[in-house]
Amino acid sequence: MRSYSVKSGNHLGCNLLANPSSSGIASLEYWWKFLWCINIPSKVKLFIWRACPNWIPARYNLAKRGMHMEINCLVCGKCLETTVHALWACPALKQIRSTYHCLGGFGVKDNMQFLDLMILCINKLLQEEFELICIIIWRIWCRWNELVHGKPALVDREAVLWARAFLNEYRRANDESITLLGFRVFF
Repeated sequence: MRSYSVKSGNHLGCNLLANPSSSGIASLEYWWKFLWCINIPSKVKLFIWRACPNWIPARYNLAKRGMHMEINCLVCGKCLETTVHALWACPALKQIRSTYHCLGGFGVKDNMQFLDLMILCINKLLQEEFELICIIIWRIWCRWNELVHGKPALVDREAVLWARAFLNEYRRANDESITLLGFRVFF
């Protein structure tokens, strides 16, 4: 019997990419390239990357890893706290979802995988809208952690405004440059 290691996992991943058995591999490769090329902070890209394979510590994910705990949502108490539920489908997030109008027709359900939600978003949204969605989802997770740890959380109606301001400030900071002795210096 062979044991799993990072090296064997890397070989498996390379083999899957080198020998695609379905069109799903090609779309996954496109998805990962797209994620790493969009204009958002690296910490948000890393968060989205961790959320796609359910590596964030939502209660259901923790229970699947062997932790004995309540797996229903801490906020609504009704549904399993999966990655999709915690980041988008929870009824407590309805005000945030309704504030951001371009996601109105998305039929997101708790049993949907987070990666499927992200692929749905890149297929339906402009890149700028997708970048904002990534910031909103990251902010939702930050808010979720504030609630879990008993800290005051940002009010729902302010989350989208905060995300827009954060993304605009990030873009502005990355676009600033000065001309110094004929060279462009970026800050």
